Amino acid sequence: MRETTGSPTLRATRFFARGIAPRAEGEISATERQERLPGFVQARRHTLREILVGAGGINGEIGVSEVRKGIGYLLIIDHDTVELSNLNRQRFFEEDLYKNKAECLARNLVREATSRCVLTSYPHRFQDAVVESFDLGGDVVVVGVDNNETRVAVARRFLAMVPVVLVAVSEDAEHGYVFVQEPGKACYGCLFPKAVGDLTHHPCSPAVIDILKVVAGVASYAIDSLVMDRRRSWNYKEIFLSGVLPERNALIERRKDCPICSVGESS
Repeated sequence: MRETTGSPTLRATRFFARGIAPRAEGEISATERQERLPGFVQARRHTLREILVGAGGINGEIGVSEVRKGIGYLLIIDHDTVELSNLNRQRFFEEDLYKNKAECLARNLVREATSRCVLTSYPHRFQDAVVESFDLGGDVVVVGVDNNETRVAVARRFLAMVPVVLVAVSEDAEHGYVFVQEPGKACYGCLFPKAVGDLTHHPCSPAVIDILKVVAGVASYAIDSLVMDRRRSWNYKEIFLSGVLPERNALIERRKDCPICSVGESS
């Protein structure tokens, strides 16, 4: 089921997933296996409101993890359209070509949802959503885009509000990272201060689905650690598929000269 709401500027399309209930007496639920995990709280998953900024390869894979694990609400923001070159690594199909990515991803994820879920697509840039006062309420935000302008905009917007998980992969598709920004702790500017003011829009990375699935899995685990009792000792994780460099788990500290979180603070 779907519905379109709002003005042309604030147009949003909602899709409703019914979920999949047991069909035979004694059959376990679709989420029963994960409910056995230490610290995993399925009820928290059902009430979780999450925002995906970007509907490409990274957030497409993260989105699949989220709806299969039983998320309750997912807002997807992206102004881009589906191209033929996207089909090798993004959650789209031939019938999605030349249509808006956010709407196509939301519609496709409905097919993979294991529990009742509302998926809302907003077919514009994140910055436009802010200017137009679009409802950006949520518990956690995930950023999977290819430019620092949007990463910085999201980091600033939610700095003191909710956690932000930022995910990216290298141009050679050999490694990627996941960074977790939490209110009162190190922000994206503390990690990459030179990203602030960088208006360069990089061409779509020639990534393959391998690295996207890896970083998406790490990001989904990080989301669980933010909303339930799942262990995590890092806020920055780097992964190298080749093994040339070892995986890196780091705890980034706040910078006194951070161009994002130190602005307006007294020394």
